[in-house]
Amino acid sequence: MRNLFCIVWLFLCPGLLLGQEYVIDSLEQAVKTEKDTRKKIKLLHELSFQYFDYKLKKADEVSSQALQLSEKIKDELLIGESTCYRGYYLYLTGDLNHAIEYFNRSFSIGKKLNNIQLQTYSLTQLGNTYRDKAVYDSALLYYKRGEEIINQKPDTYFKSILTINISRYYLAISKPTEALQYAIITENLRKTLPIVSFRAFSFLQTGFCHIQLSNLDEAEKSFIKAKNLLPDDPTITAEANVGLAQILYRKGKFKESIEAYTQALSYHRKSGYQFILSSINIRMGEAFQEEGFYDLALKYLNEALMIAESKGYKANIADAYYFMAWTFFRSKDYSKASEYIHKAIVWYNSINLDSKADWCFNLLGLIKSQEKKFDSAFYYLSKSLTTNQSLSIAPNVSANCFNLGELFLDQKNYAQALRYYWRGLKIDIAIGDEYGQCLFYNRLGRIYTQTNRFDSAKYYLEKAIALAVPTSGTDIFRVNYIDMADYLQKTGKPELALNYYKKYNLFSDSLFNKQRAQSQAAFEALYNIEKRENEITILQRTNELNQSKLLVQRGWVVLFSVITLFSLSAGVFYYRFARKLRKLNNEIIEQNEEIQAQSEELSEANTGLVSLNRAIAFQKKTIEEQAEELKEKNKYISEINSELENKIENRTIELKQAYKELDTFFYRSSHDFRRPLTTFMGLAEVAKVIVKDEAALELFKKVDENARNLDRMLKKLQSISDLGTQELIFKEVFIRDLVIQEIEETKELLESKSIKVDLQIHHQLSFHTYSALVHIIFRNLLENSIAFSKPEGGNITIMGKENKNGVEVEFSDDGLGIPFEYQERVFDMYFRANENAKGNGLGLYIVKKAIQKLNGEIELISEEGVGTKLIIWLPNHP
Repeated sequence: MRNLFCIVWLFLCPGLLLGQEYVIDSLEQAVKTEKDTRKKIKLLHELSFQYFDYKLKKADEVSSQALQLSEKIKDELLIGESTCYRGYYLYLTGDLNHAIEYFNRSFSIGKKLNNIQLQTYSLTQLGNTYRDKAVYDSALLYYKRGEEIINQKPDTYFKSILTINISRYYLAISKPTEALQYAIITENLRKTLPIVSFRAFSFLQTGFCHIQLSNLDEAEKSFIKAKNLLPDDPTITAEANVGLAQILYRKGKFKESIEAYTQALSYHRKSGYQFILSSINIRMGEAFQEEGFYDLALKYLNEALMIAESKGYKANIADAYYFMAWTFFRSKDYSKASEYIHKAIVWYNSINLDSKADWCFNLLGLIKSQEKKFDSAFYYLSKSLTTNQSLSIAPNVSANCFNLGELFLDQKNYAQALRYYWRGLKIDIAIGDEYGQCLFYNRLGRIYTQTNRFDSAKYYLEKAIALAVPTSGTDIFRVNYIDMADYLQKTGKPELALNYYKKYNLFSDSLFNKQRAQSQAAFEALYNIEKRENEITILQRTNELNQSKLLVQRGWVVLFSVITLFSLSAGVFYYRFARKLRKLNNEIIEQNEEIQAQSEELSEANTGLVSLNRAIAFQKKTIEEQAEELKEKNKYISEINSELENKIENRTIELKQAYKELDTFFYRSSHDFRRPLTTFMGLAEVAKVIVKDEAALELFKKVDENARNLDRMLKKLQSISDLGTQELIFKEVFIRDLVIQEIEETKELLESKSIKVDLQIHHQLSFHTYSALVHIIFRNLLENSIAFSKPEGGNITIMGKENKNGVEVEFSDDGLGIPFEYQERVFDMYFRANENAKGNGLGLYIVKKAIQKLNGEIELISEEGVGTKLIIWLPNHP
């Protein structure tokens, strides 16, 4: 069995002893000359792995041939090995469902033969396939089964293949600590193996783990160690470049990061592993959007998304949507940014990556901040911060702190902004992120300038400028120069301030020129990549043509001797051809004469056309006269249309009258319905005093409860009618008094459900509006909070304050909450987000209609199982 996987040595170390092309040529020749079928299949296995590296089309042919031969001789072990290779080819090309079928088949054969190695390798590849599909629970299950089997009969070689892939699994689900543990196990296992490339890959995996743990220096050491171990190996170099590109990105060196990614992408486009190709395109898009090249970023992200969607790489689909959202946000297209970040959240939730879904709330908070919805922005940013703290992801925590600081800086809440800036700065100092430190020092200097703490402002602005040098942060220079100019202006140094304003303008111009140059360089890099790939394709085709030419040249040797024999025949043929040519020339002369005759006929036809034109002119005049007649008829039609419009207007008045009568009927009917209901409720109350039978009392209680529910329903329907027909009175409204009135009306319901109301509204808070509509709004908001409260009771908090040219009132509860996917539909008529609640689906519909009538606004923030917050703003018109 070990002979089967010794090809990994050839696969991972193509240039250690011989050039890869030489190895392939040797294997192809050996396959052609080998007479023993079993040995031939082994050679085909080795050749398959060579082609897996960079010629997947040939790998398809060779792996398929190996499987056919194995089935022909009915050797079960070789069938299992060939099936596994066939599955690996399908895995690389992204045909994951068929790959799973082949790996399951090879595992079954290994189990039947009690072959530990084939079972372990098949289970490892099943885990890898489910990992790329983002079905992480299944992936872990197969890895654990592989561990159980290999531990029955320990094998260092196959165990190291299993442990390095388990490490990759934990990185995929953002658990770098567990990933590093398995990477170290892999390093220790491979120290005893003679395969140099195995040790290089273990160093690479350790490096990727250190990146997620923000140990950038350790990560860089691991990648350099891997490259130095096999400096001529293209696979090792490409993987190391991906890691080094991530480190450069973390340090804010985006241009260098893009260059490293470009080199890796060039190799992987040739190798054809679709998952890696999709992943690198995502990272390229991420780096380009940080550099401000949004079109290029979207180009790479769309390419990644296209691959991921076609192959079913769900995690990459989510990542592509996430970075597309960032790209639209940075280009100030907040509507599209919101659309794509919601898509990312849905995809992350679908594959149970809740931590990444929560990280999306960071961007959602920034979008809300740009829309000036600061409460929502703080909610989402705080939620993202809590998640990243629990996962100990230092760069993400630092980014959250910076964004929260920006939020409070926009609101001029300098104390809170400083609190978050200092917290994020400490993290960036600890992980060595100089770009992040530069941003934090700049914001500290800006705040200290605003608060007139000029010594501190100067100190931190100078530190930011100093750090902009190693990060090559031209944009940071610009921000610091303008902030330094403001500082000098405030401290009475206008001459020095003017110098910094000039530097700011100089860097603005240079930044524009730099971006143009970098954009040109980026496009040139893309052109060079495509050119290089085309050259490689041309070289491959040239090689194929050269082989064809060798065969052709052999034919020429035979043909040369035949040519002499045909020379005489050619002379005879030439003579006959010349005679035939003369005959043809005579025929051409005759045809020319015919053409001359036809030309004369055309001239006569032209004269006829002139006459025809005159006739057309006459017809044109006739048409103009007809047009004048049509104009008069059109005028007559216009008069008819005017009469029709008058009739339509009269019909509209009649329709409005009918609508008014219908509303009157609806209003009176609801009142007529309420009279017997009131009687029912009165009788139920009397029954409580008179009737002593417990069963009868229980029935009266149910009658009373249903009568009250129906009464509330009629009131809501009456409210809808009132919104359209009620004659409204405009006056000064005291909010606290209105809310207390509604609380008193629902007091019995609140007490029956053990709900406490916390009222935080000043008694003097008032505004001018239609009080009847505000009554409707507050009543339905309060009833909504009661209807969707938890069975064990709860709390309702009502707050009010002046905001802009109106008042803002907030109703918040700790009830059932509304699932994320239903939040956009809760204002629809009769829609209920929770089937277990006793609401009727009208409350929030009525609230929104009343608020629209008052030209107000409403915002919903809710989380399932936590509670709901409804913030309304109503304008004040004294």
